[in-house]
Amino acid sequence: MLPAYLTRHDPTVPPSHHFLPYLREQPPFERPENGRLTCAAHDIACGGFYAVSYRGAQKSLAALSVISLGLAEEIDISDQVDTSLGRLCGHGYLKCYATYPALTGKFRAAGANEKVSDVHNRTGIAKGFTSWGVMYSMMLNIQQVMKGKASVRAIWEDVPTSVVPSVDR
Repeated sequence: MLPAYLTRHDPTVPPSHHFLPYLREQPPFERPENGRLTCAAHDIACGGFYAVSYRGAQKSLAALSVISLGLAEEIDISDQVDTSLGRLCGHGYLKCYATYPALTGKFRAAGANEKVSDVHNRTGIAKGFTSWGVMYSMMLNIQQVMKGKASVRAIWEDVPTSVVPSVDR
């Protein structure tokens, strides 16, 4: 799996010591500390974001619908949609690409832990909202952006503040 494209000096790439545990294993090729790879992806799971072409959407709907395309034996279409889509990638039915590190992260709202996931059984109340997996969380910076402020804060204290262009209203 060779990289399809390398973006060097990407200011939105988090330092690797802030990668989530499942991203800390480096890909099998060299990547500069502030570089982002885009490469072919196989067997993807837990995806929070997808960009799909019109043809890819048609193929995905056909493969995951009740209409059998002969894939049901290889792909459990009753599984979660992200797992099923990942298997379509792994079987070559779809052409899939991913970035490393990811372009999007996760956001956790304050409140009941039951809202977090339909996969994990969590109870109790979360103390506050949080974001992870990206350098500059839009959810944590939305008030700054909406007020037309010229900078957004990074999630971590040990990375620089980013200056963004002001927005005309």
